[in-house]
Amino acid sequence: MKNLILFVCLGFVMTTNGQGLLDTLKERISFSNNERDDYEIQTIFKPQHKSNGIYVGFSGNYAEIDKGTSAIFLGSRLSWVVNHNFAIGFGGYGFTTDVFNGTIISNKQIQIDGGYGGLYLEPIIGSKLPVHITLPTLFGVGGIGYRAFDFDEFNSWDDYYYENDVILVLEPGIDVELNLTRHLRFNIHGSYRLVQAFDYGFVKSPDLNGLSVGLGLKAGWF
Repeated sequence: MKNLILFVCLGFVMTTNGQGLLDTLKERISFSNNERDDYEIQTIFKPQHKSNGIYVGFSGNYAEIDKGTSAIFLGSRLSWVVNHNFAIGFGGYGFTTDVFNGTIISNKQIQIDGGYGGLYLEPIIGSKLPVHITLPTLFGVGGIGYRAFDFDEFNSWDDYYYENDVILVLEPGIDVELNLTRHLRFNIHGSYRLVQAFDYGFVKSPDLNGLSVGLGLKAGWF
């Protein structure tokens, strides 16, 4: 009986001391970590974890050129997203116009077709918010040409392609973007086109300058 009481007392003492030793060890480790943080070298440029993603986007825009001629622009892009706040990639648009305000050359009406593409740069403001803003700018090069056509006696169109030209395009824009899901985004788009390097007489580069508005959809990892 005496041995049993002695054994219980000894176990109690060891447990109490053991807990005390454990607490002391924790305190020393905590102090050591704090001390190490206090003496850590501070640098101007700190390595940071970067989050990368990629997306593909599609858009359809409407514009009026040459004093009211309607034009439809269909575009796509592929971009790499850096740290949720900047995208860089490649994309472009193909477009066609309505009949050019009744313009007639050699008894034929005129329609313009073309396309351009190049580098996209896109700052993203508030990417993680449900509604946010992006500022895409396209630096592009492309081609443009016009069609002359008439309506023959058999009720079919006769098309004739005339001059083709190279064009340079700068198109800054703004998108109001909605996060539909983690990997799908919808946007309302506006941009302003600046076109250089062609002159067809009835329509010149400045006639294609102007505002475009439209809708877009992006899918990927943002």
